[in-house]
Amino acid sequence: MKTNFINRLLIFIFLLTIGNQLTAQDIIVKKDGSELQTKVIEISLNTIKYRLFNQQNGPIRNIEKKAVFMIIYENGTRETINTSIDKNPLSQKSNDNSDKNTKAARRRGTIIRLGHHSGEYTNYKSLVVGYQVGGKKLATAFLLGIHTYDGMTGIPVLGEFKYHFTENTNSFFAYAELGGVVLIEGSSEESVLYGLGLGRIFSIGSKTELFISSGFNIESVTYEDYFGETNTESYDFFNIKLGIKF
Repeated sequence: MKTNFINRLLIFIFLLTIGNQLTAQDIIVKKDGSELQTKVIEISLNTIKYRLFNQQNGPIRNIEKKAVFMIIYENGTRETINTSIDKNPLSQKSNDNSDKNTKAARRRGTIIRLGHHSGEYTNYKSLVVGYQVGGKKLATAFLLGIHTYDGMTGIPVLGEFKYHFTENTNSFFAYAELGGVVLIEGSSEESVLYGLGLGRIFSIGSKTELFISSGFNIESVTYEDYFGETNTESYDFFNIKLGIKF
């Protein structure tokens, strides 16, 4: 009886060992449906290194990840191999450069902007058009348009500089502008204009943005009085502007 028990115990241990060995393997399922019984050694960017299960001390083999659908590990865990995203450093660098170009191009475009300017002594409206260039955060625009005062019309020529607080399409920004206005109707006055303000961009398409801003500007006006003398006066205006870039 004792001998039979020992024999059965040895057979049980043997079967248990064989069973563990049979299940302690990693199965590589290829995209063509075939399977490899392996022990996976390493998964790199583009390849999987393994040994055949029946050659545990054999050579390390390689298989390209693009040929593999799934790995079923010895503990039953399944890992699907996704090669749709290229993680090659050179390709990633190329993609990064492409992203940078996309962000830089986002700051480029034609601008059309309406404005209402309120001052202590007078109000005026503005319509300007121009073109903007820039990078991820900084942008510069050249603007030309028309100002309508009380009975007077002027042509503004402006340079505008923007700083975007983030690189995102929807971003807050600060701006500074500098330029001049020539009155062509109702007066012979000329003025220098400069201003500061804050705004917000709202993306409505891949290349189209709406923006709204508010700030103040100062116009330094030069004119001749009744005695023919040249005088300069400054006027402060609060403004609200609404525009589109495309």
